[in-house]
Amino acid sequence: MLSSISPLGERSRGSSFTRTALAYVVGSALAAVLVGVVLGGLGSLVGDDVRASTPVLAALALLLVIGLVLDIRSGGDGVPSWRRQVDREWIGRYRGWVTGLGFGLQLGLGFVTIITSTTTYAVYLAELLTGRWWAGALIGLVFGLVRAVPLALVRRAETPQRLHEVFAGLDSWAAPADMVARASLGISAVVVIVVGALG
Repeated sequence: MLSSISPLGERSRGSSFTRTALAYVVGSALAAVLVGVVLGGLGSLVGDDVRASTPVLAALALLLVIGLVLDIRSGGDGVPSWRRQVDREWIGRYRGWVTGLGFGLQLGLGFVTIITSTTTYAVYLAELLTGRWWAGALIGLVFGLVRAVPLALVRRAETPQRLHEVFAGLDSWAAPADMVARASLGISAVVVIVVGALG
């Protein structure tokens, strides 16, 4: 997707990268907030005492550990998800901001495109277990903005060579990013276990 929306590509189509990128960020944030509101609202239908109960926390910790094992064993290829990506046919067919908004909405939802890490599911569980629409929305906002961050990395890719350099840099960060995602799952599982034990 980064190769599709870049200053170089947008200029060749007579579009503004800034406008397209802004629409992408707004779409990603809005979609993720919507998911958070819905899941937080659904969680509110269950009492706080049930959501914070030992069996629920134990199940959450178990799911986080299963997610961690899936991520480690599959490298993201074995994570249950749709096998689709955003439609590249939109590029050039629609105005840049329409494509940016559409891509952002799909990626911000998280579940309508390929999921490469179970951390996405962990976010959904966290939103659900907050039991508050506003807390789910806040988690969703962070998720949506983090999903949009990679687009900022191509903002200076004005030439094909610079775009290739950006991709090479991103490739070098893939393994550390995977480690951070896996560590977050493991740390979250430990925190949930401790909270459950103290509760």
